[in-house]
Formats: sequence, C-alpha cells, structure tokens
Amino acid sequence: MVEHRGEQKQGVGGIAKAVDAVGGMVGTLKAGLGSKSVNAFVANASRGDVYEIEAARIAQQRARSPEVRQLADRMLQDHTESANKLMAALRSHGDQDLIGEIEGELDQHRQTMIDHLRQASDDQFDSVYIDQQKLAHRETLTLFEGFTSSDEHPELVAYARGMLPTLQQHKEMVDRIEGTGSLRS
Repeated sequence: MVEHRGEQKQGVGGIAKAVDAVGGMVGTLKAGLGSKSVNAFVANASRGDVYEIEAARIAQQRARSPEVRQLADRMLQDHTESANKLMAALRSHGDQDLIGEIEGELDQHRQTMIDHLRQASDDQFDSVYIDQQKLAHRETLTLFEGFTSSDEHPELVAYARGMLPTLQQHKEMVDRIEGTGSLRS
C-alpha cells in the first residue's frame, strides 16, 4: 500500500509539472502580447513579483539545497525591490489608473504554480521550485524585453531596462543550479 501511495504521488507530481509547463508556455505567449500594452505590462510585472515573493518565502522554508535557499533569498530581495521600483515609476508619472493595475493577488496560472509548490513532496521540492523558476523567468524576460521598445511610458521603459540585468542574472542562477545535477526529482 505504501508503494501505491508513492506511485500515486509521483503521478500527481508529473501532472503538476506538465500543468506548470503548459501554464508557463501560455504565460510566455501572454507576456509577449502584454509587452505591447502599458496596462498589461504593469499587471503582469506586478503579478510576477507577487508570485516570486510568495514562491521564495515557501522555498526559504522548504528547500533542502543551500543553493536553492540562496536563490530564494535573492528572489525575495530582488522582486521586493522590483515591486517597489514599479510603484515608484508609476507614482513619479502620476499614474493613478495604472497603480490600480497593481494587485496583490495572483492570476490563475501563478496561483496554480504556488499550489503545486506547496504540494510538492520534500524530496521533489527543490526540483519543482527550479523548474518553476525557469518558466517564470522565461516569461518575465519575454515581458520586459518586449516592453523596452515601447515609447508610451518613459518611466516604465526605464524600469524595464533597469530590471533586465537582474532578471538575466536570475535566469543564469537557475540554469547554473539546474546544471549541477544535484536536485532531486
């Protein structure tokens, strides 16, 4: 019976990973489209920060690998800073309507990822977190890179350009951790 539970849990993990991957692909597509609209950029950038902060807090508590915990610490720090910079860019421009686009809630895709992170077994947690970080940063880089060519809102464009090096570093950190082969799956 114990083996059956393990098989069942493994199957749920595989389904969750597939759902996260599909959600990541859809999110990246939406990010590409969202990078053409100021409102969509603000909403997606804000929700991305909320996801990263929540996922990092979970990872700080559950990650087994010191590298994954360090990554979570960095995500929490940098995405909190990103959220503050986004708000500052909007305030400096006096954009009350755009400030209203910033929500402290996750969209369905990101909420599902958080749910899967919470449901991951201890042995799978680090791997699930890193898989999600790959997807999330692909989506975020698509959004930010696409928005840097906008001419609608100079303060937001400056914010996006300023965040790109940090986001690229995040992607490189995730790739490096994944490349060590030390994660459990």
